[in-house]
Amino acid sequence: MIDQGLAVLIAASMGTLGILFSGRQQQRLQRRQHTFRVIERHNEWQMFDAALERVGFLTSTDRVPRRGERFRHRDTETIDFLLNYYEFLSSGIWCGDIDEALVRECEIGRFRRIHDKLAEYIAWNRKEGESMTMWRNIEQLAARWKQFPEGPDSLARFFEYMIGHPLRRINF
Repeated sequence: MIDQGLAVLIAASMGTLGILFSGRQQQRLQRRQHTFRVIERHNEWQMFDAALERVGFLTSTDRVPRRGERFRHRDTETIDFLLNYYEFLSSGIWCGDIDEALVRECEIGRFRRIHDKLAEYIAWNRKEGESMTMWRNIEQLAARWKQFPEGPDSLARFFEYMIGHPLRRINF
């Protein structure tokens, strides 16, 4: 027979765990819903489509400008717009506001291409602007996805689940 005090302690512990788990699940569902809205928005966003098309042309024809290059202001603004959008997504992932798995599933190919094709542009702008943190979140997320294409291992995934956001393993 189990001691009555121990039974109460076990019941209270299980009730607390249930409440914590359901709260975490609710938070996860809200994060996924928010992520879906963000991704869905850019699928219907004409300015985003135009920027993707223009940046695709610039990178495929090796015509990526340097900031301040004469008569290329429109191209640099377009590239900055696209990088800033993906920086926003990356920041949301690192903070735990946007679901990494859903974004990875929908955007990994485009995200990697943009990062890889514009890496020199990013590095040049950092140097020119004397800001080593410019578009840092994109770079860190690209490195994470390159290192863990299917997501982190189960132990890291458990810790990330507990803290509610990805672990940063790459420091600048």
